[in-house]
Amino acid sequence: MIFRFFSILSILFLVSSCGQIDFIYNNGNKINPLKNNTVVKKSGLDIPILNSYISQYFGTSELPKFEMYIVLNEEKTKSSVETNQSVSTLRYDLDFHYQLKSISKDCLIFEKKIQSTFSVTPKSSGFNFGSDKSLESKYELAIDENFNELISYILNIDINNCKNEN
Repeated sequence: MIFRFFSILSILFLVSSCGQIDFIYNNGNKINPLKNNTVVKKSGLDIPILNSYISQYFGTSELPKFEMYIVLNEEKTKSSVETNQSVSTLRYDLDFHYQLKSISKDCLIFEKKIQSTFSVTPKSSGFNFGSDKSLESKYELAIDENFNELISYILNIDINNCKNEN
């Protein structure tokens, strides 16, 4: 009897406490307006994983409305050099320069430089699978964060008006 009472009470508590859970992710209806509307042209540093992120964020379009120019530059800085001149920490600065242009109006809509930075600790000379995978994952994380920041800027502007229009 007591066991049944606590069982029913537990089930009622569980059901009432889960009443406000939404199982669908709500992103506030902030949809990337450039997805499947943009052709991307890139130059500068060639990072192989960049192409997959371009496809993920910008998609493909047979009739694009926009052109996104991405110039990627990298600067490596030895931030800690040991007494034997070996590097104990490398700092990578990735500079993304974005230009969004309207194809129909032939004008600049948006221009922004966004920098991503990360550090790695290289291992001894030669192939080191762990270091190489770590570096690759840091590139991926930097690209993903950079593109997310770009899209958040894009969501806060009117992409139907040119930059030099009032």
